[in-house]
Amino acid sequence: MTDRLVFNFKIEQSDYSDSVMCMTFGIQKWKRYLILFTWIICLSLFVLSMAKVITISPTVYACTLLVVVIVGTAFLSVQINIFKYRKVYQKGRNIKRQIVVDDKGITFKNRSTEESGFNSWEEISRIQETEDQFIIGVNARDAVMLPKRAFLIEKDLDDFREIASAHIRARFMEM
Repeated sequence: MTDRLVFNFKIEQSDYSDSVMCMTFGIQKWKRYLILFTWIICLSLFVLSMAKVITISPTVYACTLLVVVIVGTAFLSVQINIFKYRKVYQKGRNIKRQIVVDDKGITFKNRSTEESGFNSWEEISRIQETEDQFIIGVNARDAVMLPKRAFLIEKDLDDFREIASAHIRARFMEM
């Protein structure tokens, strides 16, 4: 096992989109689908109630209105942020990233702007492996994407899994 792994890659538009969606609606896809399903049901109830096709209680009406507005606003906010990032991405800024993984923790560097941050293994809330990337939860609200395309050889992928699972144990969720 390697003691230090260094990943250099460009942040693609899809990486940013996935990151924002995860931070807003959760890391697990089934939760995102559940939120979408709930929103569709609430929107349907709200519209049918407004059209006087059905009658719902004031409590149900208030709950459906809250879900429709809050989830809709969150989705709209995500889409605005993704649109803004696309403009920056097209200009070629903020797209080079370096992630260094060692026994102390994970260092994130935006090589285009020289911004950086470090999180010890104790500060990492979880790491979720998906088909295309690792979602690194650096706290309850923020996540950083480590795309699997950044792993140049299969051994690095295995080493990363080993280091992450050794340091955060139950908070490492393999695919």
